[in-house]
Amino acid sequence: AIDLGGLHSARTKTIDLNGVYGGIPAAERLNLTDGEVYTLDIFHAERNYVDSNFRVTTSLFPSCNVLQSGTLAIDSVDVALQSDIETLYFKSSQVDVDGNTGSFRISKETDTFASNFLYTKQKQNIGRGFVSTFNARIDGNTDGFAFVAQNYGLENYPLSGSPNFNFKDITNSFAIVFDLCKTTQVQCDTQEVRVHYPDSLGVSNNALGVTRKTYDEVVRNLKRNDTIEVEIIYYGGRPNFLEVYIDKSLYLRENNFQIQNILGALGAHVGFTSTTSNIAANVDIFDWTLKTVEVDPLKTIIIPLVNVSNTVVSDGVSKSAGILIKTFDGCDNPLDTGTLDGLVDAIYVEKPGQNNTSYSNGSLIPTVVKAVVFDNTDGSYALQLVTTLEAEYELWVAFGEGCSLNFTLPNENSVSQLYIFNATLNEEGTSGCFFLNEPDGAESLPFFPPTPAPIPGVELLDDNPVNIPAIAAGSGVTIFLGIIAGVVMLYYRRKWLIKKGYIEGGKRYILDANTTFDDNTPYTVTAGQVIQTQAEINRKRAQAKDNPETAAIANLQEQIEERKEEIKQVRKRIGEESIKKKKSSNNPKYFDKIEL
Repeated sequence: AIDLGGLHSARTKTIDLNGVYGGIPAAERLNLTDGEVYTLDIFHAERNYVDSNFRVTTSLFPSCNVLQSGTLAIDSVDVALQSDIETLYFKSSQVDVDGNTGSFRISKETDTFASNFLYTKQKQNIGRGFVSTFNARIDGNTDGFAFVAQNYGLENYPLSGSPNFNFKDITNSFAIVFDLCKTTQVQCDTQEVRVHYPDSLGVSNNALGVTRKTYDEVVRNLKRNDTIEVEIIYYGGRPNFLEVYIDKSLYLRENNFQIQNILGALGAHVGFTSTTSNIAANVDIFDWTLKTVEVDPLKTIIIPLVNVSNTVVSDGVSKSAGILIKTFDGCDNPLDTGTLDGLVDAIYVEKPGQNNTSYSNGSLIPTVVKAVVFDNTDGSYALQLVTTLEAEYELWVAFGEGCSLNFTLPNENSVSQLYIFNATLNEEGTSGCFFLNEPDGAESLPFFPPTPAPIPGVELLDDNPVNIPAIAAGSGVTIFLGIIAGVVMLYYRRKWLIKKGYIEGGKRYILDANTTFDDNTPYTVTAGQVIQTQAEINRKRAQAKDNPETAAIANLQEQIEERKEEIKQVRKRIGEESIKKKKSSNNPKYFDKIEL
């Protein structure tokens, strides 16, 4: 657009992006589209050190980004921030953290074939841009280390050995690798600085696989036994790009680097990883800072939940009261990570009754209930009310670092009229506070215990106490009759078992007369066949429940009819023979007919 090169005295030139040059709009000449964001690149070479001048002025207004609006999220030098290492960092056991100096030893010369990592436990809002600086010192030969941001999580973090820098098995991540020993040569004289990230979500960030790698194939002389100064910049606007500087020199630049597409979110755990092979050395990281576009409490808004009422049941169980706190960063971008629920101070305060002369139970002092803050982990926080009091409530909220509600309730005996509640904002932080009083915060409705579900076959008893004696008497009679019935059933069951013992295998005994029949008589043989045939019919019917009239069953039914006819004939012959025997023995007591 402007070219003032060459040897000459002082010159100036101006371009108006809204102007027209040679009948063509400047934007069209420069192939610019209205509404898009572009970088402004400036190059200057000083040819004469005695009288060389260079000055640029512009009316362009920079967009909100981490370079203009970033704040420190991590400062390892701040001893106060390092007071509780276990709260701040998630790390492998081999990593040492010095809380006094804020330095990390992520690799030790005594640990060969080791896999190490250290991450922030709280996700950082890096998707809108970040600037991370640190110093690194490598003593001796080692594989190197990596700066990693990941949404894989902290639980069950996989350990992958050399030469994969301990990030190859995690998904939704990117890693900037400082590879001090690219080849397997003992001298480790081939080095690279590169960025790795999967092509899509859910794919492992395999350092030696198909992961995206960016580097310039230039052999680097990264300092050993000395300190290197690293600065990593992600410009989270349009266009998006990632840059890595070492000792203030640009080593790597990746354009169109979309962190949200890589991580699946704007927030991520950030930290360092390393591995060692048969050669190990001390690798120390110190003076680590991370600047991001942090939450701006003053941009917080309250959102009524869709299809969620602000009424709750006064059963003492935590329930959403229909209110959602939504947080934003300093560039008006909604946050999509949580962990800020500790910055929310919210209370529900009872409103006076309809006559405005007292609160519940005739009290002159309102009931104050601290709201339960539920972290949705997406930058929003639901406010929940837990109460057993049926009443209407107003809502008071304070949000931000060092922000809280300040109020004092008087003693019940010290007031003679209705006390009107009021809270003020206690602001100890420096980033501002969100403060809200919502008159119609919530309403708690009466709680009615559920009616027990009826037991099938059992009628619910009348609640009238007059019926209790009758019920008791009826219960006693029922128990007595039950005992009698049980005794009778035992008697008949015993008798049945005795008879059952006599009836098996086609045998038949006349129990009362104590008379038996021979097994080999025509009657007993035929009766046994009938029993077997009937059993076969039952089996066939069980196999063909849906079609009892099958051919097999019909055939068996025909056979059993034939057997019945044979039984009739046998009965007739047996009767006749028995009569003859009785008559021939001159026994006056004989049977004219035998019933079988």
